[in-house]
Amino acid sequence: MDKEILFTEGLKQYLLRDREKECREWIDGVYARLPGLCDKWEIDELTPFQRSRYGLVLDAPGTIYGDAVIKLIPPFLNRYERELEAMRLLPGSREGGYMCALYDHDTKSHALLLEKVRDTGFGTFEKTERLKSFYSLVFKKAGKVSEAGKIRYLPDYHEELIKKQKTLPGVPYMKEEAEKALREATELFEEVFSSAEKYVIHRDLHQYNLLDDGERFYGVDPVGNKAPLEFECVRYMRNDMRDHPEDGYLKRFEILMEVFGRYGDPQKIAAAFIIDGGFHVVSSTYENALPTETLFTLDIMEAAKEYMNGSHITF
Repeated sequence: MDKEILFTEGLKQYLLRDREKECREWIDGVYARLPGLCDKWEIDELTPFQRSRYGLVLDAPGTIYGDAVIKLIPPFLNRYERELEAMRLLPGSREGGYMCALYDHDTKSHALLLEKVRDTGFGTFEKTERLKSFYSLVFKKAGKVSEAGKIRYLPDYHEELIKKQKTLPGVPYMKEEAEKALREATELFEEVFSSAEKYVIHRDLHQYNLLDDGERFYGVDPVGNKAPLEFECVRYMRNDMRDHPEDGYLKRFEILMEVFGRYGDPQKIAAAFIIDGGFHVVSSTYENALPTETLFTLDIMEAAKEYMNGSHITF
């Protein structure tokens, strides 16, 4: 294999642009270790997917596992251990769950060997029946933190929310709005979820992390958290609202809640949406040179609040 084909379009868009030295050194290490992984897992050939921005995903058919993919996570992103633990704890498709299956892993290479989803599309809202089936599994199969045994790497959502406050002094713009959004989010969490059961959640179940094989959806690329289960809905809802501004944010929120509100308490899902929005408002100021994403998040938080008021939802 020519090493240059590992520099995919996704890497060029982010890691190779912003962290070139680290990325090139990592690719050198990946290239050196790939023959060993192919021997270990009896893989016939490797073909990189072009889209992945935060690592490498390689099509890896072989004699042991059949169709599979290798996901390689750069060590400088500090995500491998957390993602591996999430993949082990979240229910996989081989156990009747909603995640693509984890076949094996190689810690030295920061590599995961995963089930390949055939004929892949994404889990868009228009595929409503498959989305309903998927989220039915999410709420049915979710594992309680209290029953999961020792968890080493998945952080507690509330603790992350508190730690986020330490980043406020460095907020580059819209500092007053960010402080207010995070303060309200923290207060709302403590009001609504202070005694809530915690679950092992994916935390980033937006439509591009739901792969569709034409029959069902599979979850991929978990962030991993210990949190109330209602937080599994909010990232999907946020990204969907970004993709459908033509409906108006309040109307789109209402449309989404017609689906998600059947699996969890609508009051708590709306609260989780606002809380995660406050978390994201702060992050967005660091991740984007312009305030477009920050303003969008503040707007959809207001839509959620309006929905709550219009539905006479109180806590």
